[in-house]
Amino acid sequence: GRPIPTRSTLVAGATEPACPKQGRPSPAAGSAIGILRAAATPLGSHRVTSPLATFLQEIGTTRATGANTPETSFYPAVKQLLDTVGRDLNPKVLCVMNLRNQGAGLPDGGLFTADQFGRGATASEVEAAFGARKPSRGVIEVKPPPNDLAELARSKQANDYGRSYRHVLLVNLREFALVEYSERGPNTLEQFALAKSDREFWAM
Repeated sequence: GRPIPTRSTLVAGATEPACPKQGRPSPAAGSAIGILRAAATPLGSHRVTSPLATFLQEIGTTRATGANTPETSFYPAVKQLLDTVGRDLNPKVLCVMNLRNQGAGLPDGGLFTADQFGRGATASEVEAAFGARKPSRGVIEVKPPPNDLAELARSKQANDYGRSYRHVLLVNLREFALVEYSERGPNTLEQFALAKSDREFWAM
């Protein structure tokens, strides 16, 4: 049967058969991948618990309408997942979808930390800052489940984001990969998968 992700495999960075990167320190707890690690709670034998369960339920409900687009209709579920676990991090992490163009195109989202804003900032001040400040935990690029994240990491689009923001969280709903960009190109720091294929993912 299909392997069920466990806390140990998710925290290690990947479900089988993928393996976590060795020989380098893991990103800080407040990094993009740290947010996803926080979503890995103890599991029963055949079910993923909240907030990943909520994420999968939202994805499934949206798709069941038959009215969804392949990608953007699932942005709310991605944001909800990242915001839910981001609230428990220190500093707190906020996911903002549909970022403004800061010279590298339009990333699907960004991960901002609470310490990027002064205490007592008004909603309008925070909103204005999103257009001027780069997200300290990197940007997000979301694709439909059939997309291969390794190919996406090498794409011009992802490389343009990487040159500007350094870290890009690549998401195809069934997989998550944190990629760091430098003059040597993309380097996947950590990743994990909920399913090996889009068919397996939609069967969850």
